[in-house]
Amino acid sequence: MRLEALRYLLLAGPKRWRAEVTGALRGTPLWTPLRTVYHRCRPLWRNPVVRARVLAMRRRLYCADPRSYWQQEGGRQYTQDEEFLLGPGSLTEQQGRFLATAIAALGATTILEVGCGYGRMLKELRRHLDARLVGCDFSEPQLKTAREYLAPVTMPLILADATQGLPFADSAFEVVYTQGSLMHVPPPLDRSYRSELARIASRYIIHTEDVQDSDSMFAHDNERHYKELGHRLVEARPYPLNLAGQTMKFEIFELRNDRGR
Repeated sequence: MRLEALRYLLLAGPKRWRAEVTGALRGTPLWTPLRTVYHRCRPLWRNPVVRARVLAMRRRLYCADPRSYWQQEGGRQYTQDEEFLLGPGSLTEQQGRFLATAIAALGATTILEVGCGYGRMLKELRRHLDARLVGCDFSEPQLKTAREYLAPVTMPLILADATQGLPFADSAFEVVYTQGSLMHVPPPLDRSYRSELARIASRYIIHTEDVQDSDSMFAHDNERHYKELGHRLVEARPYPLNLAGQTMKFEIFELRNDRGR
């Protein structure tokens, strides 16, 4: 447990510390000299060699136990970090309408989100779709927060890890989708993750995932793997609702209809 806490501190601590210090000192007499020191040190951590070594170290820390990281990162703190995405007229509403429109065009009535987090997309989909919605995630704090976020409406929220197998029958859902989840699965676990999605989906799989690498994000070749499994890509384009700095890609895969014959 101490090792997990230390690993999380090394990964998330600098971000949390920087935000707390910035909030506490902004507007005080210390703010200007602090910014001066920060900008003078910037060439050091922008050095390609330093950045590459720090990234490699942080990736090793994350890959050692991704679930442990999300057990600690997920929950109310994570929701608070994303408050700027939520509310009337927010980016979340736009993303929800976009996804709901895509799913409605496929005619699906049974839908599963894998890596649902605190339910951000599920809450939007229930406003636009007359469908059975189910979410699953491997982080207990995320699911606990999701039940609060989705209230008073309730829907099935399942604790499960797609890389280890999901508790659903073959072809249980017409559409299975991920939104910012698969990109956090390090290789080679991404292959078992996609294979499990392909097992439980009957018609389509939708991915909205980033295609850049960082300490906790991984660019995956989804098209190549699904092609190996016999499925085909029917839509791929840059996600039109990216935040600044994001390179999310929107993909729809159609599953072959002769499985099990």
